[in-house]
Amino acid sequence: DPLEQMLMQLVGRFTGANATSAGGTLSNQPGMDSGSGTILVGLAGFALIIFPILKFIVTGIIGFFVYRFADRRFQTGGGKKPAKLVKKLAERFAGKPQDALESRQLKVTRLTDELSAMRASIAKGESGGAAEKLIREASRRDRTLVAWRGVLGPLELTDEERVAVGKALAVYAKKEMERREEVVDLQSSWLKGALKGVSPLGSFYSRWRLGSEMDKQLSLEAQLFSALREALPEAKFEKLSARLVEAEDLLCIASASPEASQQTVYVLSFNGDTVASQVAQLQREVSAILALPRAPEEVVIRIGSPGGTVTGYGLAAAQLMRIRDRGIKLTACVDEVAASGGYLMACCADRILCSPFAAIGSIGVISGVPNAADRLEREGVKFIETTAGKWKRTITPFKVPSSEDLAKAQLDLQAVYEQFSSFVKANRPAVDVDVVATGEVWFGQDALNRGLVDELGTSPEYLLSAVTSRGCEVLALNWKEKANESILGALLGESQPALNGAGGYGVGSAANLAGGTAADVLRALEAGLGGSSSVSNWPIGTPEPRFQADSPLLRDAF
Repeated sequence: DPLEQMLMQLVGRFTGANATSAGGTLSNQPGMDSGSGTILVGLAGFALIIFPILKFIVTGIIGFFVYRFADRRFQTGGGKKPAKLVKKLAERFAGKPQDALESRQLKVTRLTDELSAMRASIAKGESGGAAEKLIREASRRDRTLVAWRGVLGPLELTDEERVAVGKALAVYAKKEMERREEVVDLQSSWLKGALKGVSPLGSFYSRWRLGSEMDKQLSLEAQLFSALREALPEAKFEKLSARLVEAEDLLCIASASPEASQQTVYVLSFNGDTVASQVAQLQREVSAILALPRAPEEVVIRIGSPGGTVTGYGLAAAQLMRIRDRGIKLTACVDEVAASGGYLMACCADRILCSPFAAIGSIGVISGVPNAADRLEREGVKFIETTAGKWKRTITPFKVPSSEDLAKAQLDLQAVYEQFSSFVKANRPAVDVDVVATGEVWFGQDALNRGLVDELGTSPEYLLSAVTSRGCEVLALNWKEKANESILGALLGESQPALNGAGGYGVGSAANLAGGTAADVLRALEAGLGGSSSVSNWPIGTPEPRFQADSPLLRDAF
């Protein structure tokens, strides 16, 4: 057998045996019995035949997972060609920035889908996989009908008609999207050929392909109309036809329907820290809503914050006022706490709901800075500071403040407090500011009795009623900042010190002030004043006023 002889020669090279010597075989060579020869022949066969096959299979599997990763990463869908995915992946590895139009940072979650998924999971446990599949398919059909809500709403479809129309629209939408992707590819190919001076035959072929895609579009629309005619009674189909004739694009028919966005409720969430670092995310989410062609019925903001810096929470409240200024109904839901700066944001809403034990209020301003003047004097350290402007610096950690300094600092704090209380009064006229603007915190029913909130209830219950009772489409928005894609930046990234308590001084700083050396004191003061922190834009060395709750009630637990 030629193959056996080739294998024997290969084994002979590795073993030093003469596999092709006359009058003998590989097993007859010195030091080689028949069992060993068979094993070596088998290994050689594996190396020559089986191993390449396995390598091909493994390479194919790796390529498949790379393709799936690229498809998910760039959100291109199944209709795109693999070559485009590989090209985009290579561009990203080469450092080319992502096209802003391809950004997927704003995540939209449909509450109805979440509820349907939970119902399907329960149905699977109770009745099996068939029930689960039916619920998921019905939910997908309903999701397709949402885009046509403004057109189909006046027709008052029966359940049977809704199912039939949903199937027809789902089939049309899928095929039409695939056709449009193919048209984009053909147009790109034709343009490249035209610029390069393609032959008349090639140009004719490209135009013929584009013409065939137009015929395909007409064919798909005819199939859709035929399916709708079969699904609906003649009178309903005639009413629908009158609306479809006015539509320039059947896939974008929702944009032509004035009723399409009036029943939509958008949900935003703000879980604030002491510097309101989430305000940039809130700003983008609000801008996304206000940029819509038609205003939604309502925006719900879920607030959870004990407050923080005046500048940060003032900017966050300004974002919510943008919604009210457009005439859009704004509802604030507080499940746990909206105190001080958090309540400043809640006051922007037309209506405030809170759970029975949510902490509400703390209308006041706080400012603090440690003073180490006596300690520095004992250490023989003198602090020299020059200023221009009488009130450029009033209270500083490095000198004992005069009574005039303290009076000016209190005057500045009082000005901020008056702005805070005036803002509450302007947005909630029924509230007696003299009674509630004391820095106190109230829970649930007490907050309702004082007019700080309008109703007791939780945000999940309120949103569920919007879906089940009012028939609204509830969409939750969540802007995700891009992760640091630089490996070097991730390894060398600077950590930001946390701000603990009023003025931003933590336990470590207090320990250094109490028992450290003079150098430790200076370093602790510098860190506390914001010299090494990039989370606050307040001027260095000046105590920053805060809309922040500082009540022992907030530290209590059941």
